[in-house]
Amino acid sequence: THITGGDLTYNCLGTDPDGDYIFELALNLYRECTPHVPPIVFDEEVTFSIFNPTDGTLVTQVTFARGDIVILPNSQYDECYTIPDELCYEATAFRGTVTLPPSESGYIVNWGRCCRAVVVVHIDQPTETGFLFQAEIPNTSLCNSSPSFNQEIPLVVCTDRTQLIDLSAFDADGDSLTYEWADSYAAGNSDDNYPENVTPPYETIQWAESYSTAFQIAADPAFILDTHTGIIRGKPSQEGEYVFAIKVNEYRDGVLISETYRDGMFIVLNCQLSPEPEITRKADPQLVG
Repeated sequence: THITGGDLTYNCLGTDPDGDYIFELALNLYRECTPHVPPIVFDEEVTFSIFNPTDGTLVTQVTFARGDIVILPNSQYDECYTIPDELCYEATAFRGTVTLPPSESGYIVNWGRCCRAVVVVHIDQPTETGFLFQAEIPNTSLCNSSPSFNQEIPLVVCTDRTQLIDLSAFDADGDSLTYEWADSYAAGNSDDNYPENVTPPYETIQWAESYSTAFQIAADPAFILDTHTGIIRGKPSQEGEYVFAIKVNEYRDGVLISETYRDGMFIVLNCQLSPEPEITRKADPQLVG
């Protein structure tokens, strides 16, 4: 219940001597790490399931160990405000390679984990609603690499002040990208913490009353996602923890080839103004002739 979001991306590393394709998979995962008794930690490893998208059959599974854990700043995008020191935010990545046979239909990769924070205010039954991170590998002959996000997901945003939040991505292949709001995918519950063989069509989170795909965070005016830049802009109006998701559409030569998802969570707080800086004026230095 301390996971705050993440994204699953991949890079095509070429082919092996047999003509099979080598892909590097990477799950970037974020969590809120405020001290807890007993301690709650990241999983030591994750197992990705890889499916044939045409019939949903399981092709293979691969298990990767956890990378280093990095403590992140409790960032929000306005340095005029401070946030509580006791908040703790950290990230890690599960990364490794898998070799897959050529496939015109490509592959679907996913990993599911229960659950979401009990205090999430705008979805039904958050503690019975898990995460499902997924990636779409198109026709392997394209040797496509998915977009990768440019910024970490911020943990905190502040109420009653317009926020600009960068959720943009970079595409190493030079493909064109557009952005749109999406529904978070759901998998797992308190009885099934590690759901396996989750094939499309996926279940999505159920929004509470007055919330929707287009209105995911209480804000006035509502958050607007720039479809060309991936930057969202809005003024949060109510404290709480809010799930959100965006989708990055990847086009090559005008054709949609893949979609990359980012599932995250913001803690919206009534932040305190930072102390005004003390400014002192120094005497002019003596000129040396």
